[in-house]
Amino acid sequence: MDQSRDVVVGSGRVERTARGLVGRALSRRALLKGSAVVGAGAGIATLLAACGGSTAPTATTTSSTSTATTGGTGASTQTTGTTGATPTTSTSAPPGGVATPGAAQTVPAGTPGGTLNFGLLRDPIAFDPHIAYGASSASLQGNVYDTLVTYDQQGNIVPSLASSWEIQNSSKTYVFHLQSGVTFHDGTALTADDVVYTFDRIRDSATAAELRQELANLDSYTATDSTTVTVNLKQPYSVLLSVLASQWAYIVSKAWGQAGNDFKKKMNGTGPFKLGTFEPQVKYTLVKNDKYWVPNRPYLDQIVETVIADDTARMNAFKSGQINFVEYVPWQNMDELSTNSADKMYLGYDTFNLVRLNPQKPPLDKPEVRQALNFAIDRKACIDVAFGGKGQPITVGLIPPGSFWYNQQLDGHWTYDTAKATSLLQQVGLKPSDLKLSFDVANISVHSDTAQAVQSQLQKWGATVTIVQQDVPTLTKRRSTGDYQMMMDGLGDPWPDPDFYTTYFGKGGASYAAGVNFDDPKIDALLDQGRTETDNTKRKAIYAQVEQQLFVDAPFIFILWRPQVEASIAGMQGYSHIPGIGLASERFMLNVWFKK
Repeated sequence: MDQSRDVVVGSGRVERTARGLVGRALSRRALLKGSAVVGAGAGIATLLAACGGSTAPTATTTSSTSTATTGGTGASTQTTGTTGATPTTSTSAPPGGVATPGAAQTVPAGTPGGTLNFGLLRDPIAFDPHIAYGASSASLQGNVYDTLVTYDQQGNIVPSLASSWEIQNSSKTYVFHLQSGVTFHDGTALTADDVVYTFDRIRDSATAAELRQELANLDSYTATDSTTVTVNLKQPYSVLLSVLASQWAYIVSKAWGQAGNDFKKKMNGTGPFKLGTFEPQVKYTLVKNDKYWVPNRPYLDQIVETVIADDTARMNAFKSGQINFVEYVPWQNMDELSTNSADKMYLGYDTFNLVRLNPQKPPLDKPEVRQALNFAIDRKACIDVAFGGKGQPITVGLIPPGSFWYNQQLDGHWTYDTAKATSLLQQVGLKPSDLKLSFDVANISVHSDTAQAVQSQLQKWGATVTIVQQDVPTLTKRRSTGDYQMMMDGLGDPWPDPDFYTTYFGKGGASYAAGVNFDDPKIDALLDQGRTETDNTKRKAIYAQVEQQLFVDAPFIFILWRPQVEASIAGMQGYSHIPGIGLASERFMLNVWFKK
């Protein structure tokens, strides 16, 4: 008996507003009262309403026995809301399918015009839409390029360049139908050939793309016609849509790429903004795409992104009105901002600080040593020193507490226990004073403050730790080549599904394993099971086993979830810190507007 499911999502042109996102801000006073979960819901209907749409699409199926699903993933604990609101805390669950959309709400349209003066922590480095250059790059890449599918304000997956899709053949075939009337910034029309070219480019080892490993599961992908792409998988891949919604799955132009244009130095997307003038390390200007495929978007005339690496200078520029939106608000300024009712803050605990450990560099080639380093760290002290007590300790892995996928039974594994740390070293004939460690650290406070706390604790334990400071571009290059012993880093989950562990710890994972030749066959086998299993309860149990094996491997020093905060002036509307993607929310500026 054929057990395949045929799933249809979307209903055509009406989804052209699918990138809309409603911004929400939260005062610091409200933040101190708790945190709120933004869970899964009727994403498409809500999204259309947020964009001022008047008609909501209905998800339909092509078989009476099929079940409609979007492939969305579980949302994580997130602090967000309207100014002055009192949030609550609950545990989210992964969506069980497409909710039947209700009547779309009518909301006021935004006011066109204006300039978003955006204060960046660091330079975006380069433009290639398939390479991870750090969090600040998302604000450029994501506003110039589009993905096939995207996120709504709750973190659910909804249509974007793909207006609809069907899932067939026991979840091994996806058929994507493209929006009509979409053009790249150079005027060429988007076709299915561009999607095929994009997949080819990501899978090409020469690109060094972030998602190369994830798209290796594609058995074939063809342009069925000019607006249809059929993707056949080697095996069911339950998180394919999450991968295609991520910030490194942007669709690029085949003609432009084949003409020899350098993706690292120039940009040509389908997004709401086009790259204007720029000066590396100083300023980048994005100008409104008047031919954007979403009607009446974007609202802004331009976005001017200014690199201000110094925290004090960046916040002074915000306070003085030189900039009206700022990322990486230091913890020292959070309480101060809460006293100014004219400012908004957008907070999430979806970014984590960790120390990368290179298992090819003795003595870190011994798992007992890597485990010992984890037990030698007082996470609460790190939070107090580096973030003024505003943070959450990582005691399991990289799934945030509050997520459906969080394994409560494993909570508390990583604790501060120097006696246990010393005992682990003794098992391999070492003592703390034998450890002479080189510690690479970027010269930005969100990294260096935590690194100094880690250095202090390890040296108190008896190890010798030498911090080697460097700029972000140098660190980014070295982490991809494995040219380090220990490295301080801050990251966010690339998509809100535990399959993200693949990009770090799967064989060849671009975000860690490839650089340091990390390879654990047991983890690989579990990750394979997790991505093909469709039952969420069974998947959760599989990822619990992944995390138990990570306790053994200890590839990172898992430290803390840090407060990740953006701030804007009160008159700015339409921005949201989206659950599960954190700072990558800066991709979605098409709905931002200013009250006059």
